[in-house]
Amino acid sequence: MRTLSAFTDRTAFAARIALMSTSTVLTVLPNPGCASAPPPPPVQTTVREPRPQALVPLRIVAHTAGDGRLTLQAYDAQELYGRGTALFQAMQCEEAVLVYDQLVNDFPGSRWVEPALFDSGACLQERGQWAAAAERFRRLRRVRPDGARVREATFRLAKVLLELERYEEALAVADGLLALNVLPFSERAEALSQRCRALLGLGHLQDAQLAAQAALGYVRNRPADRPRSVDSFAAASAYVLAEAYRRTGEATVVVATGAQAADPRQALLNRARYLLAAQRAYSDAIGFDSGPEAQWRVAAGQRLGPMYDALWAALRTVATRTGRPPAGPGRAVVQRELAVLLEPTVRHGLRYWELALGLVEQGGSRPRWVVASKAELSRVRRRWPVGH
Repeated sequence: MRTLSAFTDRTAFAARIALMSTSTVLTVLPNPGCASAPPPPPVQTTVREPRPQALVPLRIVAHTAGDGRLTLQAYDAQELYGRGTALFQAMQCEEAVLVYDQLVNDFPGSRWVEPALFDSGACLQERGQWAAAAERFRRLRRVRPDGARVREATFRLAKVLLELERYEEALAVADGLLALNVLPFSERAEALSQRCRALLGLGHLQDAQLAAQAALGYVRNRPADRPRSVDSFAAASAYVLAEAYRRTGEATVVVATGAQAADPRQALLNRARYLLAAQRAYSDAIGFDSGPEAQWRVAAGQRLGPMYDALWAALRTVATRTGRPPAGPGRAVVQRELAVLLEPTVRHGLRYWELALGLVEQGGSRPRWVVASKAELSRVRRRWPVGH
């Protein structure tokens, strides 16, 4: 008598299972004649529920063709962003901005809103459309205050506000940047330069002077291997410092009434000292700014000739009002005396001017502004008989 069925043998059973197709459904019944071999416990399987997929918002637009047929067009935010970026890269800024604006208006909650606002603002900024660019950067800061590109957008906003001469808002934006503790060295240098430029635009000359000195000190205390972009920010700060000195000096009253009328020479000498301080700062701006655009070099070079002309005009005013015969020596005599009085200061200033232009030429370039500035230097030296 067979005590065990052939199918109860474990080895044969495993072999049969291995030969079966995976699509075969097998049901194993217990053998009632073999109570000593209990059936194996049922295999427990975990059924994984499908993960719900996030729905992508779509916008469907219906169009009616000329023959009356209705067609539907569907698009999402990512598709619009890709279309706008392609136009941006193709230098089709106006068309790109229209697509970016459509994305922001149709999908205000999309993650593509932040890059769309930033890219549209950057595109408009490159084209010199400052007001429109500022609007996009402001909106980005408002709708995505913790976004990944909000800090870069804030720097760009400060820059376009300075171009728009909206100095109060630019000052507030720069102060907000400087309040951040996470700014790297180059970005803090940029924010410092933006702050002093805003103060100068507001006419706060003393505050602008102090802010520019602080910005230059921050840059100069760093190693020489600082990023090249930092030199441009330092040039902007040096230019602001020069402008603050120049404007302060030119606001000095050299011929006054009352108690100050007795000694206009001292007021004229103080003004010349401001000129020398401004000349040094202008020379620093020329030395720092070695970028391709050389914005601050050009601006500084254009200021120098008129600055010396203004001092000469003030000297002539003093000579005219104090050199009237028969009360005193003639105007020509007084003018000569005043020129001798200012000669050391003017001579040092002209020397700084000459050295600054020479450093630019040593770099292997001689742009048009350098040629024009050297011509101005020669003209000023001819006007000042003791200026060389």
